[in-house]
Amino acid sequence: MPTGYDYLVGDAVAANSFICYVDKVAIPVKEVSGLKKELDMVEIKTQSMKGEYFLKKIPGKSKPVTLTITRALTKDDTFVKWMEAIETGKPDRRPVVVEVFGPGDTSPQQTYTVVNCQPSAIEITQVSAGATNAIDEKITLQGEKVEIK
Repeated sequence: MPTGYDYLVGDAVAANSFICYVDKVAIPVKEVSGLKKELDMVEIKTQSMKGEYFLKKIPGKSKPVTLTITRALTKDDTFVKWMEAIETGKPDRRPVVVEVFGPGDTSPQQTYTVVNCQPSAIEITQVSAGATNAIDEKITLQGEKVEIK
């Protein structure tokens, strides 16, 4: 009988233990979404010698990635400066790496690298008078593809 977490028998990795790096700098974040590796599928239509039609789908190129990072709003203006550089026409693409850890793990269970990211949107969550909740900042990044290790 296994004790603790045993990934070989199907115990899932907890979603609350991860680290996000932007260009090798650790960024404290609350949530990451959009880690999706997807391929374009190309339809191939053929016809046999007997006149039968066949439709096949074959994998094509990797689809671009839209990654959303949510973090508490602080004085850290890393993403604002990055977006301002993009707005002025300076190409500034950076890798974004997310490492996911299991309970008690010292090395990541899975590493997702989004290649050549650049910001496309920065959004502040709803601000309400008299509210006591923290304000979040959502950053939308566009990348070329996701590499999973």
